[in-house]
Amino acid sequence: MFRLVTVFMLALWLAPLPARSEFPEAAFDAQRDAVRAAEDAEDFAQLEAIFSEAHKAALAEHDFRQLRSTYATFYVSVNAERRALAERWLAAYPDSPYAATALGWQLWKLAWEYRGDGYGRYISAESWDHFHRTTERTQAIAGAAFARTKDFLPLTDLMLQLRRVHANDLPVAPLVASALKIAPGRHVLLLGLSALHPNWGGSLAEISALCAGQAPSIPDYSEELCFIDATFHLGLSGIWRETALSRLEQHDEPFLDYARLDAYVNEWRDRPEAAQEAMRIARDQVGGVISPSGFEDRINRIGTMFHKPAFYQEMREALIARAEARRQYSPQDGDLLYWLAETTIYKLNEEVPGADPKVAFALWQEMMPLRRYQGAFWRLGTTVDEKLNGAWDLNRRAPFFENAIAYSNHAPNYVIEYLMYLDMVHEIAVNPIMRPPPGFDKTTMAEASSCLMVRVIRIYDAVCAMDPNSDGCHYTGQAELARDNARALLTGEACPQEREAPVQELAFAPREVSIIVSPAAE
Repeated sequence: MFRLVTVFMLALWLAPLPARSEFPEAAFDAQRDAVRAAEDAEDFAQLEAIFSEAHKAALAEHDFRQLRSTYATFYVSVNAERRALAERWLAAYPDSPYAATALGWQLWKLAWEYRGDGYGRYISAESWDHFHRTTERTQAIAGAAFARTKDFLPLTDLMLQLRRVHANDLPVAPLVASALKIAPGRHVLLLGLSALHPNWGGSLAEISALCAGQAPSIPDYSEELCFIDATFHLGLSGIWRETALSRLEQHDEPFLDYARLDAYVNEWRDRPEAAQEAMRIARDQVGGVISPSGFEDRINRIGTMFHKPAFYQEMREALIARAEARRQYSPQDGDLLYWLAETTIYKLNEEVPGADPKVAFALWQEMMPLRRYQGAFWRLGTTVDEKLNGAWDLNRRAPFFENAIAYSNHAPNYVIEYLMYLDMVHEIAVNPIMRPPPGFDKTTMAEASSCLMVRVIRIYDAVCAMDPNSDGCHYTGQAELARDNARALLTGEACPQEREAPVQELAFAPREVSIIVSPAAE
């Protein structure tokens, strides 16, 4: 049978950090420099002293922004070297909430590195296994520390993240309320809202109750502002969004700029100020971007919608600089590596001088240890391999496509992409007026592509019957032509195994990595 997992409906990456203005980076450089120096010297006693003093100061000032910024910089990261150091730190100080929080945040990020994003049913069993085992260990470490120390808010933040994926069953509202008594601010409230997202088992009623109960505890904040935050932060739609848009117009708080940007590229795009305001907000936000791919989607929409190609190029270069800077702290971060590889491919497509497909391949290889069980990883591999070695060697390229399908539990979008590629190979093979590329044997490729097309269209029809609302089941253009051509092959007499076998027997299994590592890039 197809490998289908339905534990979670939707992947929300780490709940976004609050707007950049809540973490004024220049003011916090001294603490980060001290932490960096202590880590470089592996001086755990000094790390304990730094965080203990910072903790006391934060409690006295009722302000944990500086500590949250330091943890966000160093420990919300995918960094094997720093993670190993945190393991040694915790071993040296087993009761330290600071070491436990440092390791816990890194394990939390690692867990999501294994899982990836996307709908739960399209996550491989291997990815789920790594994710669950890692979150269980994170909860064990963070939970033990939280039982001893409940006033260290970076640890409370982590407990809320773990609550979102049901690694613990702590009640969200009391946890948020306790944190707000220690240091009032939106940060922990946003994490509480994320933990109550309906797609993760929460409800709109619980979200409303959290806003009503806790928003008044925050200075210069209100239940209405919390409602706006909840709607845009969680991506809620329908009457929630309609109401939030109306209320957003009545507020000018800078921390709601992220919501205004969302509105300006959607419902407010025809307003006279839309282009200038969208560009202003995007420029202000780029320095605090965590996920470059999501932000690029936004600036691409701004550039396209408002006819601002120069803005898009400007922001893309700023985003590249941000991603490269972030890699010094999070060098194995698949989000960064994936996006930088895609950026290289974009430059190759645009024929930018100096763009090198081997750079994309090196970035892709760096992702392999943590992301090899994800369909998206192999989907990127198909493109990287094409840029390195060309498009038309079916034997070389098939494992990339098939691993993308196998490790996504046969997600329709990956299945249809393979079918479109096979249809192009088949057209070269059977069309007498098409000149084949060097080394392309028309007879062999006609037979191979025909049988694979029959196999893939049967898989495609089966998975779309199970998930008819998937985007991959509604692609048009080349996809529609490929579907028609494949279904025409079903009526022939060739490929009896592919035509007649139970569809479960046609499912793709993962191929060994050693088969497909590109020799051209070694």
